[in-house]
Amino acid sequence: MNYHSLKERQEAYNTARQMNILDVAQSLGMDMKKIGSGKEYEWRDHDALKITPAWNHFNYYSQTDENGERVHGGPIQLVQEIQHVSFGEAVAFLTGQDIEKFKYVPVERKEFEYKFKEHEYTDLTVEYLTKERGISQSTVKNLLKRGLIAQTNFTTDFENHKSEPVVVFKSIDAKGVVKGVSLQGIWAKEEYGQRGHLKRTLGDGNQGMVLKVGNPDLSNATPENPYTVFVFEAPIDMLSYYDLFKDNLNNAVLVAMNGKKPVVISNVLADAINPNARPELKEKALETVDKNMRSDIFKIVFAVDNDVHGIEFIDKINIENIPVVRHLPKMLPGKEKTDWNDMLRYVRSKAKTNSFEARLNKAQADNTGSVQPEKMAAKSI
Repeated sequence: MNYHSLKERQEAYNTARQMNILDVAQSLGMDMKKIGSGKEYEWRDHDALKITPAWNHFNYYSQTDENGERVHGGPIQLVQEIQHVSFGEAVAFLTGQDIEKFKYVPVERKEFEYKFKEHEYTDLTVEYLTKERGISQSTVKNLLKRGLIAQTNFTTDFENHKSEPVVVFKSIDAKGVVKGVSLQGIWAKEEYGQRGHLKRTLGDGNQGMVLKVGNPDLSNATPENPYTVFVFEAPIDMLSYYDLFKDNLNNAVLVAMNGKKPVVISNVLADAINPNARPELKEKALETVDKNMRSDIFKIVFAVDNDVHGIEFIDKINIENIPVVRHLPKMLPGKEKTDWNDMLRYVRSKAKTNSFEARLNKAQADNTGSVQPEKMAAKSI
């Protein structure tokens, strides 16, 4: 686009950068959904891209530019990223110039690269997961040893060089390649609102965090001993469930979806059937197994959150032939939502209370010569 003057060019730039970024996302065909307290939106196709309307700004947490910095910016940069166009072309698009040239083009997925520098010392991770989340130390250390989780620093502000420690939950495929990560902040901060901690999901989101128990082997699966997949919404819920039921789990695959994504279940089944299958075939494995294969040698256990959305997810997922089991945590008193970490911490707290009461009762029974409460009261009067 040719401008007649510097003033005209500047006016076009100012108009473009001040446009409502959510409206711009909609014009690009991006389906955005509100998350958390409503201060942030995420792209349904790639949940690593988040928009903050109050700042008219977006962050694409799984993408980096040629300088290795996170892709971010305002309306102009959003058009550049989604449409793969120059700065000038993005301004022209936003100001209505030559708009017919710009039609929505689906974003080509970029392969995730695991670049985090892992900490040698993981004391913060162990302390957070055991003390704040109630997960046993043996489970945490086992996962660290197996390389399924790690500790690193995540940069939250490139300009001011700010970072904070996070737990890294790795999504690793059958070939041992890290396809994505879920990050859990260790420090509690008011700026993170109701959640209290930083949370990020990087990668394309199609591969979940997998924890294998025993030696699950599809070649040995039968209707009596099926290839069993336990499905969770978040890694911490999965680890909580494992801690609660590990004595009863045998030859099973546990997977955390980092949300509610049937495609993650598809990838787990595909990795069991043929790890070398093309990505587009893997993403349809759930439907393929359900409709075209011997489905009775599989079993899917849905251990998602006990809330409206979790139950809705199970009800809406289209599985007709694979045996399905629901194992939701019991709703805790006064709650509208309970996940498996809520249940683990509840059980741990009850165990402590019961243990204290048992020790107290035993002490009272053994120390028969001690002054009884009613006698103490009488002496005090």
